[in-house]
Parts: sequence; C-alpha cells; structure tokens
Amino acid sequence: MEKATLQYRNYVGTSEISYEDNVLYGKILFINDLITYEGDSPAELKLAFESAVEEYERRCIEHGVPAEKPCSGTFNVRVPPEIHRAANLKAARLGVPLNELVKLALSNFLDEKKVEVHHHSHNHFAEAPVATIEYEVSSGVYYETSENSWQPSQKNGTLQ
Repeated sequence: MEKATLQYRNYVGTSEISYEDNVLYGKILFINDLITYEGDSPAELKLAFESAVEEYERRCIEHGVPAEKPCSGTFNVRVPPEIHRAANLKAARLGVPLNELVKLALSNFLDEKKVEVHHHSHNHFAEAPVATIEYEVSSGVYYETSENSWQPSQKNGTLQ
C-alpha cells in the first residue's frame, strides 16, 4: 500500500498519524533541511504543509541557499549478484546498455509511460543452391551449405 503524500509548489510532504499524540504530522521530502508540520485534521495538515513550504522558501531566500535538494539523475542501486547478472543478460539480449534497461524498468514500474520494446528478425533464404562459404570462428572453421544449416568442417576425420 502506498503512503499518502501532499504536494505543493513542486514539494512533496509525508502524511503520518500519531495515535499516542492524537495528531497528524509530516515532513517535507527531498530537501536539505528537516521541516516538519502537524495538524488535527487532514485539512489542517494540508494547510500546515503549505505554510511550511512557504516558510522554507522564504528562509532559503534570506540565507541565499538553494531551496530544494536536486535529484541529479545519478544514483547507486545495490542488488544481489544474480539480479545484476540477469539484468546484464537481458540488456545484452535486447541490445541496449544496462543503464538503458534500468531506465526502462523504472519507467514501467513508475507507470509514467508505457514502454514497449519490439524486436524483429528477418531471415533470408536462397532459392538456388549456394556455394560453400567458410567462416573462421574462435573454435574452428565452420561452413554454410545449400541446406542453410551450419556445420563444422572436417579434415581427416577430425573437427576443426
């Protein structure tokens, strides 16, 4: 279940309940300072949040400091090695860098935009017999036959 948040002037704030104190409270997220607010009802909490944002902006201007902690677009994510490997394999199969795969996954998870990746392959087959073509591969020489299959070449009964 997602937590409820408040939004005002591009700021985001939390909305929590203290049963012991019988009060609603929260804090402004993604800023350099700790700014909290509270209210006795949801309407009061919203007003307290908006007042806290306005006061925060005013104080930042007075002190000549940036009002919001920037999200630079760069962050580290720690995952188990098997997830790291699986993500690398998926990225390789899709032909994209790992960073692009992570951006696509986050975008889809956040439902900001639906991204569909389509891969198409085209096979071309010769109608007439094809001459044998030899290719050098790391483990030996392979050739293409007119049956459009790959087979290892043999010399003196041994695989090359």
